[in-house]
Amino acid sequence: MAARASRISSNWAQTGGAFHAALAAVRNWSGVLEHPEHSHAWRWFGLTLPRPEGGWTRADKRGGWTCRVEQGFYGHFALKPTWLYACGVDLPELRWGRGEQRIHPVALAKHGYLKARRIGMVAMVGGKHKKRIRDATPVEFRDLLISIASTAIMADAAPKRRAEPAAEREVA
Repeated sequence: MAARASRISSNWAQTGGAFHAALAAVRNWSGVLEHPEHSHAWRWFGLTLPRPEGGWTRADKRGGWTCRVEQGFYGHFALKPTWLYACGVDLPELRWGRGEQRIHPVALAKHGYLKARRIGMVAMVGGKHKKRIRDATPVEFRDLLISIASTAIMADAAPKRRAEPAAEREVA
C-alpha cells in the first residue's frame, strides 16, 4: 500500500487524523508513506527522524524504517526534500544526499543571488499554477514508491517481513 498524507501541524485537530490513518495502514498492511521533510508527524508519532544525508534508519519498534530523499533527483524541478516511512517492504538503495542548489537564471539576473535563492525555482515557474506544480510528485518518484509498495507481503498471505537495508543485513 502506498499512502500519502497531508502535512501534520502541531495542532492535531487541523489534520483530521490523515497521517494517523496512513501510518496505521502502512503498519498493518505494509507499504510506504511519503511526507514533506520536517513534518511534525514524525515527532508526534514518536518516529526516529531520518538522517539528513540519507540512508534507511529504523523508525520505530514496529518494523518501520525511515529515510530522507529529494524528489529533485527523480524529476522535480525543485529539490523537494521528502521523508519516507516504510514497513514490511524491501528497502532499496535510493539517490541519497543533498542536491545542488537550484536558482532560476532570470531571477538571479533580475533580483540578485540572495533574493533569487529565497524565492526559489517555484516562484519563477508556473504562473497561477505554482502550488499544483510545487505539490506534484514526479512520475519517476511515483513509480519508485509504487515499486517499493509492490514488494509488500499481504497480511493474509504471509507474516510481515522485517526488511533491512543491504548494508545492515551484512553487519547483522
